[in-house]
Amino acid sequence: MRFRKFCAIFLSVGVIVSLLTGCGGSMEDLAEFPAMQELMAEADARRSAIRSSETAIVKDSTAVPGETYTGRAWYISNNGNDKNNGKSPEKALATLKGLEQKNVKPGDAVFFERGGLWRSEQVLWIENLTYSAYGEGEKPKLYASSENGSGAEKWSLHYEGEKGEKIWLFYQDMADCGGIVLNGNTMAEREYAFWENGVWMKLDSFHPGAYEGKPFVLEEHLKDMTFFADISFDESWNPAENARCRWDEATQQNVYPVGKLYLRCDAGNPGELYSDIEFLQPYTFFDGLPNGTVLDNLNISYCGTNLNTGGGDENGPSHDGVIQNCEFGWSGGAVGDYRTLADYPDERHVFPSDGGLAILGSNYTVRNNYIHHAYHCGLMVDAMNEFVDVENLTLSGNLIEKNLNGIILLNWGNNERVFRNLTIEDNFVFACGEENFTYYLPDQDLSTAFYFQGDLVPSENLVVKGNTFALAKKAIVTTDKYLEEYRKVFSGNTYAQYPMAGGIRMTLSENSFPLNEKNLLQYFGDAAPTIIELKK
Repeated sequence: MRFRKFCAIFLSVGVIVSLLTGCGGSMEDLAEFPAMQELMAEADARRSAIRSSETAIVKDSTAVPGETYTGRAWYISNNGNDKNNGKSPEKALATLKGLEQKNVKPGDAVFFERGGLWRSEQVLWIENLTYSAYGEGEKPKLYASSENGSGAEKWSLHYEGEKGEKIWLFYQDMADCGGIVLNGNTMAEREYAFWENGVWMKLDSFHPGAYEGKPFVLEEHLKDMTFFADISFDESWNPAENARCRWDEATQQNVYPVGKLYLRCDAGNPGELYSDIEFLQPYTFFDGLPNGTVLDNLNISYCGTNLNTGGGDENGPSHDGVIQNCEFGWSGGAVGDYRTLADYPDERHVFPSDGGLAILGSNYTVRNNYIHHAYHCGLMVDAMNEFVDVENLTLSGNLIEKNLNGIILLNWGNNERVFRNLTIEDNFVFACGEENFTYYLPDQDLSTAFYFQGDLVPSENLVVKGNTFALAKKAIVTTDKYLEEYRKVFSGNTYAQYPMAGGIRMTLSENSFPLNEKNLLQYFGDAAPTIIELKK
């Protein structure tokens, strides 16, 4: 039996933060600055190059992950049929479910037809498989969202108030939803409440964990363009341990609690107003990856959890994978659990998922991906395993844009773990916190381009070089704990920040330092930084 683990930086929910406060402006404010125009042009160029990248993986007698495969090719198309043999584009299968019935072996490659769309699909649990694209057009879309919610018939008016408030009910129950994306560019944000003794209870929006001790009333507490996921938990569920799903041994599948979904949209029926409505649901294309998995040229979007390489089993986390030329968009916000912490018995805490891409194992290459609109972090490396160091990772050429945070190296409580042979190079981390993905944030220290988060993790041959860290609503570089020998790992990076926003922040010592050559050298070892001033 394989070990499946949801990985997230769980966040105490309940404080509303205006990300624009005190930051000295927004992207729009700086749009006429020549340096800002150059940054935006670079982001546009990278985004376009990643989205239009072609499949270069070919069959060969020698396996080079991300470049060749040695086994059989399988084809999947929206025009296919699961009764086909799947061995050619003309005899393509329709789904990964159909592929499960075939004799797929390690070393094989699975190609989705470009321009196609699949919902709620799941990778096969077979090691050393390659997933890529064939044909012409846009990358294959693999959505966690179970359906497009557009269409007037899918929404009924649940409540209309005296001041024009309109709350709409979706036509069918669904699993937990972390966010609703409208027309691919606008977020309807989630209203969180606390599940206690079979009743949804109101949280104090201004104080993390604070508890009002009264029921959450949909008609009273739901604001315009926010929604509420009224998930129903029966007696078999313990939301304090796992509210999102559970593994059913009998069916060998995840089981999800479901409930009604309400969206307040005072302007009218959302199914009429928006042609595309996608839900951030937990039916992820991968929650953990088998060893040696290659993901190439795929669009994996609208997942309510993060997309993680896997917590592993008795042999440790998954390892030896390549993730390249993919798009990961709009993720996070689905609730992992509802808990009262022993040290704070008067508080109530909701723990949403981070979103983004989380690397939990070793020997991974993550290159040339476009990662955007994650609830908490675009790209995370997590030293989560108690016994295994994180080593031999390359994160390069990625565009990490409009997530709350950019790149995080994370460790909680495993002080003896080591980041070893980790290269973070030529990434473009842009506009952290710009989109205000959700107004629920645990504190005001969030929104940074690069973050050493949690306890101090020793490092051996950790290199952060040649990256661009541009625009973060708080600090550009943040660390919780600081020790010179482990933090002075930067070299030759480019930095650009909003006027009056933070440069360097050390959260536990509550020290902040301006973004300049002296401080970058002293605290992070960058002897040759390029600092871009955003001014006319």
